[in-house]
Amino acid sequence: MAVLGVSSVELTTAILRAAADSLQQAAAEVQAAVAGDAATTSDAVQQAGAPSSPPAGVKQQAPTAAGVGVCGWGPSELASMMWGLGTIQSCRPDHQWLEDMATVSGYLLSRCQSSQLWGVIWGFSRLGHSPPEPWLASWTAAAQQQLDAFNADALSHSIWALADLQYTPDRLWLRAFCGMLAHRIRSLMAGHLAMVLPALSSLGYKPRAELCRTIIAQARRNIHTFKPSQLCSVLLALASYPPDVGAPASTSGWHPGRLFLFDFISHSSPAPVMKAWSGDQASQVLWAFSRFRYVPDKSYLRALTAHIQAQLPACSPDGLAMSLWGLAALKQPLPSRAWGDAWCAAAEAVADQFGPQSLAHGLSAMAALNIRPTQSLMEALTRTASGCLTGCSCMELGLLIAALSDQHWRPSDAWMQAFVSQVSQQLPAFENEDWGLLLYGLASLAQPLSPTLLGRLCSEVKSKLWGLSGEGLGLLVWGIAQYDYDMRKSDEWWSAVFKEFDSKWESTTLRGCALAVVGLSQVGPRHLPPGHWEAGFINRYKALTPTKPRTWPELLMGLRAAAGLEPGEQLLITPWMNQLLLQLGRSWNLPDPHDTGGLAAINIQVAATAAVSGGAADVDAGAASSAAVSLQLSDPASTPGSVTASDVVDGFVELPFAHDGVEPTSATAVLL
Repeated sequence: MAVLGVSSVELTTAILRAAADSLQQAAAEVQAAVAGDAATTSDAVQQAGAPSSPPAGVKQQAPTAAGVGVCGWGPSELASMMWGLGTIQSCRPDHQWLEDMATVSGYLLSRCQSSQLWGVIWGFSRLGHSPPEPWLASWTAAAQQQLDAFNADALSHSIWALADLQYTPDRLWLRAFCGMLAHRIRSLMAGHLAMVLPALSSLGYKPRAELCRTIIAQARRNIHTFKPSQLCSVLLALASYPPDVGAPASTSGWHPGRLFLFDFISHSSPAPVMKAWSGDQASQVLWAFSRFRYVPDKSYLRALTAHIQAQLPACSPDGLAMSLWGLAALKQPLPSRAWGDAWCAAAEAVADQFGPQSLAHGLSAMAALNIRPTQSLMEALTRTASGCLTGCSCMELGLLIAALSDQHWRPSDAWMQAFVSQVSQQLPAFENEDWGLLLYGLASLAQPLSPTLLGRLCSEVKSKLWGLSGEGLGLLVWGIAQYDYDMRKSDEWWSAVFKEFDSKWESTTLRGCALAVVGLSQVGPRHLPPGHWEAGFINRYKALTPTKPRTWPELLMGLRAAAGLEPGEQLLITPWMNQLLLQLGRSWNLPDPHDTGGLAAINIQVAATAAVSGGAADVDAGAASSAAVSLQLSDPASTPGSVTASDVVDGFVELPFAHDGVEPTSATAVLL
């Protein structure tokens, strides 16, 4: 039936019923034979005076079949039965039937040929039944003996089945498998590659660089034969690899190269191909491009995002999070308010299905794109988060709390206490950008922390400062400054922070620079940064400011906007801050502010202007930094006059930015 491509539930059920008795008898004989062999071996060992158990680390070998089969079940019959059931999938055997099949097939694995080996494990994976680990270990041992006989079908189906059964062989086995993969590379067609690449990604194994290039070259040669779903699965598999050492956390460790991505776009651009993708698949493609740091041409992105918008109601929570995260990381095209509203409506419909990862990344991307969700959506997502806090990783906890602060959404005190309790339990596992996001989020939401927890936090982060980027350090400094804690008397701690900044300025955004100086002005005169730190700040801040301020009010308004200060919130001008800003203004050749009452008087005027105008600065839009630019992302009608109706295409806005894309508009954008 499988070969002919026909299926009959009645016939399949009858065959399974007829095979059940003989299979059960065969399983009983196998168990009796195994027990008899074990007893014989134990008696022989005891007579020889040796210990009855093998030495530590030595595995007992499974007995091999002495005859052709057991009760008429031989390797050919087993493989044919499992391959057929796995292919037609019209009727799934019961659990006992599959257990008996695993018992008998495990006894005969050493006698199976290469085509029979993959037929058996393929059948188990397709039927959703995972044999016990000793069976899988025996299968990989038998397969390793015959790897040189595996053809393209055997290689692709075997590795796919292992990944589907969530069994990871040892690295030596995987290395041998990839060696045979290289030998058979010219035989791998689109269907084979669509199984091999997702399977290797799922197993977390990346072949050596030469083989990676060879596989990509073969995929390019066959890309015109890939089905739409296969195109998506291959790109998603490549994008899912963890980043290389030292690379940003949001990048892929296997970059297929610009030529492959160009060919991918060419073959997926036709409307029939793209429309064949579901909303989740299209979101995965968008997310994959963001992992490769590759921005397709505008027409392709418009078509892809328009297709996603049409499919949003049918997207899963993972697909919704991927679509938004991809847009936030690519930084173009920027979603309009209509697109954001459609996303929020789709998210609210499945809010109770969000998991820790999709929840953290979805909220983070909303904050980075300045999408303002409805109150009902935030309430629903907060309820969902309360049920999965214990399942959140450290990175997800940091993303979650920072995104909530950027959305100006503070959950209940009980929710915050549960969050802090979870942070306390996982504190030793926090690393890299997690620290900055965590402190920034908790401080922004005015969550009190006990001196004990603050002490533990500061002690832990001191030994892990090397993992933070400059942006993360800026968030950390600002967050610590909001707490009145005795740690601020520690010269050693602050010296380590200032020293770490020296090599991290290039990874600091305008927001990170502004938050760092605002936080230091709040710490007080006890721990002022050295002169070379001030010089590094001035150089970096000037390099990131798109337009030179022409007046002191413009400079102060730009600093307020970059730091994200709310209307009515004061920028503290301490003597140290005053001196630093004077150096910054003089480097821009601004006139001496003493004639206008000094920086303190100008700061009061700027704060009053910001409070009256609701935070909107009457200054050059470029000097207002990324936080002001973020206001342009939500509604085409609120963009500057330079944006015309022709700039709004398919629900997205094309804006003229001084830099490529947009500067991060939220703390969580640091990971994008």
